[in-house]
Amino acid sequence: TLTGMHNFADATAVSEKFTIGRAKAVIDTSGLQTQFTYNGEEQSVTGGAVLNHEETELVYTNNTFTDAGKYEVTISAAETNNYFAAEVTAEVTVNKAALDLEVTIDGWTYGEEANAPSVTGNAGEGELTYLYTGTTNAGAAYESEAAPTEAGEYTVTVTAAETENYQSGTASVDFIVERAEADAAVTIEDWYFGDVPSAYVLTPDFLMDEVVRVLYADEEGSFSEKAPVYAGEYTVTVYYGETANYTAGEATASFTVIERPLQMSVTLEDWTYGDEPNEPVVTGAYGIALTYRYTGTANDGTAWDSDTAPVKAGSYTLTVTTVDLENYDNASCSVDFTVLRRLISAPAWDEDGLRAVTEEHNGETNAIAVIGYDGSLMTVESDTARFELTTDGGVTVTANIHGVYTIVFTLKDTANYGWTDLNEGEGLTDPVTLTWTLTEHVISILWLIILLAVLVLIALILLIVLLRKSKKYGRGNMPVGGATGTQGASPDGNTAEGEAVQTAGENGAVQGTDGSSQGLDEGPRDGSGETRLSSFAPVGLLLVLVPLGQIVTAVVLGVVLVGLIIADIAVGARVHKLAKAAKAAGESAEHQPAPEIMQEEAGESTGAVGEIAYETAEPSDEAACGDAEGEVPADGSDGYAADDLGTQGEDAGTDPDGADRPE
Repeated sequence: TLTGMHNFADATAVSEKFTIGRAKAVIDTSGLQTQFTYNGEEQSVTGGAVLNHEETELVYTNNTFTDAGKYEVTISAAETNNYFAAEVTAEVTVNKAALDLEVTIDGWTYGEEANAPSVTGNAGEGELTYLYTGTTNAGAAYESEAAPTEAGEYTVTVTAAETENYQSGTASVDFIVERAEADAAVTIEDWYFGDVPSAYVLTPDFLMDEVVRVLYADEEGSFSEKAPVYAGEYTVTVYYGETANYTAGEATASFTVIERPLQMSVTLEDWTYGDEPNEPVVTGAYGIALTYRYTGTANDGTAWDSDTAPVKAGSYTLTVTTVDLENYDNASCSVDFTVLRRLISAPAWDEDGLRAVTEEHNGETNAIAVIGYDGSLMTVESDTARFELTTDGGVTVTANIHGVYTIVFTLKDTANYGWTDLNEGEGLTDPVTLTWTLTEHVISILWLIILLAVLVLIALILLIVLLRKSKKYGRGNMPVGGATGTQGASPDGNTAEGEAVQTAGENGAVQGTDGSSQGLDEGPRDGSGETRLSSFAPVGLLLVLVPLGQIVTAVVLGVVLVGLIIADIAVGARVHKLAKAAKAAGESAEHQPAPEIMQEEAGESTGAVGEIAYETAEPSDEAACGDAEGEVPADGSDGYAADDLGTQGEDAGTDPDGADRPE
């Protein structure tokens, strides 16, 4: 019903049914916090959404989150009497947190190991990378992920990589690589006074280019930029400048200029006792004051130690020493020398130094002079000889009987004198002994012994020649008829047995009863008979050793010579007879029977009479011998005897006239 209407009439109330519908619920999210930053804790939307009525409260679902990312939060309002239910979805973002990085690094010194950067604020533990940038002291730019090595000023920038909940981040810090001390050292070699100064050496080597000054100082503290000259102890200090990596500094070393040693030597020639001493020759010390010292021992045992040369013979040493020197090292040198004994000629029997002489005693008084005696230097004595000192200082030895005499000469001063021209076994200062042998006077007959020996040899050779001829005539040149008692016949027809016996007698042979022949001219069948006479000679020669032996030897040789002469005559006569017999037998050979008849008769009569045997001789290279008158067989037969005396007819040859003989 409407009432209170002034302009309208009262209205009649009308009743009408109607419906009031629920309103739409509206959720306003414009004020909703949708951006969050990761803080490591659980977060949620706590407000900001507005519902358009108050009949109910907003409800948030999925409203918790921690890690960075996007999330959907549902906001809803339940239905009420007047409003419908409502629901919206809001996107919430959890952003990555920013890093609060901070880096620190300690600088270091050139040559040391680089320090590592220290990083804080890397909450996300993202990977870190480093970048070094800067400039070296040498002015070179540097940029590298590796730490610098050269001295200089640098910056290190650290970058942390983005992680799940954190953003990437960077941080930087400046640092310095300082110059190092160079640890320099200087060395210098010593040198001798007068040499070129040694050069110093500064290490490390590169510092040699940075040297700014060099000072030398002596022991008194005086400095100089020049190397010292005189001998002494010194120091050298080398100053060097700053380099890109090293600080400036200095180094000091000690050294010595050494006193120069003298290359000194001395020589001194030996001299002989009594002569002027030789002057020593010193080399390597020209113009330098020297002292001389002679030491040693004389031959008589006297010690010598003086600044003057010794006088007596002996062995010594000269030592030469320098006087105190500046810049030179005092030195000394030595040399051994000898003052020699004065040598004098030893007494002798002649100028050649003969020490022993043998003479024959003259039957009266023998005398001999000694050469080389000097009474001022030597003494003379003898236990066996008589001697006299002559007015001219010589020595004469006399003796009136044969014997051996010795005289001894001794040096008065053996320490300073000695003998020269010594014989083997004689000492330099030993006494010298002269020997004089006088032999007994003997009349020698050696000449007679030699003459007799020559005559014996000639007679022996002649005997040997005659014996050879005798053998040749006795066998080779004897006709067959004269060989046996059955060959040939006497004028009355009987066998020539008498002839055979006569021939055998002329040959010096007698037939024995057993048919063998024995002869005066036959020696042993081995041919040694020709040497029996010569065997006396050695016995005689052994007796020549004594005078009595000479007499005996002469007698023996005389006897042997007479025997040989007799033998030569006898054998010569025999050879002459054999030659005649051979010639006569040759003339009758023409009337002998034929060989066949002679052989038959010879065979029948061999046993009755026997044979005259002749010694078998060896063939001779000489021509066949003739008779004593010089005849030789005309055919030049060699005079061989028949091989078988019992068989006749085999001895072929020619007769003395050259006619063929029957075989």
